[in-house]
Amino acid sequence: MSSHQSQPHTKVLSMAQVSWLKALGVNLVLAALIACSGDALSRYSKQGVAFDLPEGWEVFEDININDQHRTINLITSRGSMVGVDVLSFKDDEEGVDINTYLKRSVTSSLPSEELQNSAKIDFGECSRSGYQCKFVHITTPEPTPSSFLLEIYQFATSKGSAFVVFNTPASELVEMRQEFDRFLGSLSI
Repeated sequence: MSSHQSQPHTKVLSMAQVSWLKALGVNLVLAALIACSGDALSRYSKQGVAFDLPEGWEVFEDININDQHRTINLITSRGSMVGVDVLSFKDDEEGVDINTYLKRSVTSSLPSEELQNSAKIDFGECSRSGYQCKFVHITTPEPTPSSFLLEIYQFATSKGSAFVVFNTPASELVEMRQEFDRFLGSLSI
């Protein structure tokens, strides 16, 4: 039997090799952080309207309803709806104000008279990303109970107004807040 034990082989690295390995490690950590951050954005830009789409958001409809009304509908990563309505007015026309638009939004959210009469509807004002808004919290009773929030923002444009509506279940509002803020902060009309 041999009493000789092998000694570990050690290699001395040069300073250049150590620096290169450190840089590689930093780059790998940064790449992993970016990949895991969930902040992937894409930019939507068409006919003078542009915004960032947070990860998982999709534009599913962008139509010109007529020469004065364009609507862009989006679905968020959690299934909430976002609408952007761009309304243009001729010089002699009166525009739509946010209160009128709010009333239309509530009516379209509760299409039947029975739902409109039985729903609990609370109105208020809020602020997000430095923008003022109106909100409506709608709670419907049985047989189809739901609780959702409409947030409506009005933006002046060179030809009229634009409205942004966030329609989300009340239970998901906290989770969606950061994505809504990012969307509003990137909106250009």
